[in-house]
Amino acid sequence: MTQVTQGDTDEYSPAWSPDGSRIAFVTNRTEDPDRTPQFQEIRIVPAAGGAETLLETPEGPKGPLAWSPDGALLAYFGHTDVQDVWSPTDPNLWVVPLSGGEARNLSGGLDRPVGDATLADLRSFGGGWTGPVWSPDSSVVYFLLSDRGACHVYQAALAGGAPVNLTPGLRAEVASLSLDAAGRRAAVLVGDPVHPGDVHVAGVDGGSLSLRRISFGNDALLKELDLAEPEELTAASDGGEVHGWLLRPPASAPRSGDRLPLILYIHGGPHTQYGWAMMHEFQMHVARGYAILYTNPRGSRGYGNAHGSAIRGDWGGPDYRDLMAATDKAAALPDIDADRMGVTGGSYGGYMTNWIAGHTDRFRCGVTQRSVVNLHSMGGTCDFNFSETEYFGGNTWSEPERLLAQSPLTYAHQVRTPLLILHSEGDLRCPIEQAEQLFAALKYLGREVEFVRYPREANHGLSRTGPPDLRLDRLQRIAGWMERWLLKE
Repeated sequence: MTQVTQGDTDEYSPAWSPDGSRIAFVTNRTEDPDRTPQFQEIRIVPAAGGAETLLETPEGPKGPLAWSPDGALLAYFGHTDVQDVWSPTDPNLWVVPLSGGEARNLSGGLDRPVGDATLADLRSFGGGWTGPVWSPDSSVVYFLLSDRGACHVYQAALAGGAPVNLTPGLRAEVASLSLDAAGRRAAVLVGDPVHPGDVHVAGVDGGSLSLRRISFGNDALLKELDLAEPEELTAASDGGEVHGWLLRPPASAPRSGDRLPLILYIHGGPHTQYGWAMMHEFQMHVARGYAILYTNPRGSRGYGNAHGSAIRGDWGGPDYRDLMAATDKAAALPDIDADRMGVTGGSYGGYMTNWIAGHTDRFRCGVTQRSVVNLHSMGGTCDFNFSETEYFGGNTWSEPERLLAQSPLTYAHQVRTPLLILHSEGDLRCPIEQAEQLFAALKYLGREVEFVRYPREANHGLSRTGPPDLRLDRLQRIAGWMERWLLKE
């Protein structure tokens, strides 16, 4: 083991040069990186250690690095909005020459984020992360791009021209990408709402990938299941259109009346996307007779920078209106029971569940998970730094009223919706003191509320990467709460 960099700094995304003599990496060498995490730079160091070389790149965050096979270029994901601390700005694909010269943004004209921004519960978020992938002759960069709930494979030629979508029309998530040594074939992991994901291969000579599946590990299980196919749903909102999906129960599911009870699911992030990926949790609910509504309101990725940045400093505003517009659209369908609706979500989705409970009584019940309750206290307990000023316009000592106005705890006295609170003692992103404040307030106010505390081994990712016994317990508690309020009179 050889330590090749020194000092009290964190280094990210190491990438070996093709000849193995150097390592490129991302770092932050500002005076106080904890206060300025977005000012990242690329440096190069000899593999055995020694003097570092700073590569001239635009200011801003930077993601996975990929060295071109000829050793002349580095590709990376990033953007140049140095005011963006909480990442509503979409990352782009950049290429920078090592010999000097300006970095080029190859994907900026697409107005979509590079990488896979899709949330699913069969893996950790980002578990299929793929950075830029070079062709062997260093003339083309392949990359993933998120668009309206899908994740596609794109290629960008250094010679110029617009990037090309190699999987047009794909209603699925491509979660990883690699090329063979000759650069003639690609291997990708592809999943959709009724398939967890399988390895596919395709030639890359044409203008699109003709995918051929070569792994079949889930086929036997899928033959035993009656899964629901999603239907796209769009609704008019004051921001234009909110896009989402509706899952109806399969024919084998039990029915609890002439019309279907509905559960609105809200994703976390907030700057991620729901999409054309399998959500085991959704399928579990539809098998019990519920319809599931899930959407990408403003703040979500995959719909352009304006859509993703619309809630910067305004949580509970445009996003809330979009969610209610989609709920209105679903509730008006003839087979949906508008009097039997529940709402749930985790992290930011838990925040929105709390916010909804404090601003409308239209839902019979809610389940708030690993949620944000009080932005004022969270600034000193969350594993984020005090960056609220850049995002919300205030912090705990300067204009705290901005944080309090956007904290669901401020509206606890308006909550009439029965809430189940699920939170983990090991959660560092949304510390358990958040749940404690909400529970204490609602108990004091005499509201219908229950609080389940999971032990420290269940962290912020309980629903995706938590211990299996606790994941099962969580699902059973959500199902039981929904049954209590939506199925039983």
